[in-house]
Amino acid sequence: MKYLSVLLLLLMYSCSFNTTRQNRESDKKDAEKITQKFFTLMKQNNREQSYELFSSRFFKVTNKEKLNDMFDWTQKEGGAFSNYSLSHWETLVVNGTDSRSEYLLTYYVTREKMNTEEIFSMQKEGDSIKIVGYKINLDMTKKR
Repeated sequence: MKYLSVLLLLLMYSCSFNTTRQNRESDKKDAEKITQKFFTLMKQNNREQSYELFSSRFFKVTNKEKLNDMFDWTQKEGGAFSNYSLSHWETLVVNGTDSRSEYLLTYYVTREKMNTEEIFSMQKEGDSIKIVGYKINLDMTKKR
């Protein structure tokens, strides 16, 4: 009986207990707060403060100089943006022993010269959501 109790304890210790939520509206709204702040800072041309929205993991792959080059390129090719709208989103929140929160938001951004599709991958780090991936695609259907 003693061995059975030890075996049960070991089995329970190695198990993970998680609850998963996918594509919940409130999780999307939490992530949208980050992208809305990003677009506000971009409109104000406040790049320095926008860096705070990015995870340190992002900067291990893309340094601030490269990110600035990406902003400059988008500004040059697409022009200033006038509007943005969420075109696709996905969320995954896992609570429990293997907790994680992941968000993917895609925006269609109306710009002066050429519109863009901007894709944000985000993850929760502690109590805040941070951008871990940022991709810009030009919409080649809009002519200059």
